[in-house]
Amino acid sequence: MVENHDKLKTNNFYIIKSCCDLIVPKEELDRDSAFIDYPVKIDYSVKSHEQSKSFSILIDIKINRENVRPGYSIYMEAMADFTITTDSSVKEQEKDYYINYIALGRCIEYARGFIASLTANYPLGKYYFDPINMTNLYNEHLERRKKIKQRNPEK
Repeated sequence: MVENHDKLKTNNFYIIKSCCDLIVPKEELDRDSAFIDYPVKIDYSVKSHEQSKSFSILIDIKINRENVRPGYSIYMEAMADFTITTDSSVKEQEKDYYINYIALGRCIEYARGFIASLTANYPLGKYYFDPINMTNLYNEHLERRKKIKQRNPEK
């Protein structure tokens, strides 16, 4: 299957909230070892806009926020708006792929760049979090939605 991501247009990407704390170590910290295995938690929600081919993604990223270790502790929320630009109707499975893999992947890349810029002038320098397994992230997202629906059947 040839992948054509030109069908997806990024309209906007906004940072809604961000926080970066430097947790000063008691002893000298090796920059390379500080960033190893920082726990990165990503959650997101999608809102499709009725009567159009556009949708929004709200993404929430927490890095080293629980059981905090020395180095950076980062939190950010962002929102992005997208449009599927194809003239013909998009199959539901294809739309799902564009939303949960391509558009979400773009959000993560924009966030990665923002976090690198945010940390660039901190003593430990730029921080880039590791690549994210999109399939695992999507499956976790589906599990969370399933649990929410079980608790609140009307949602």
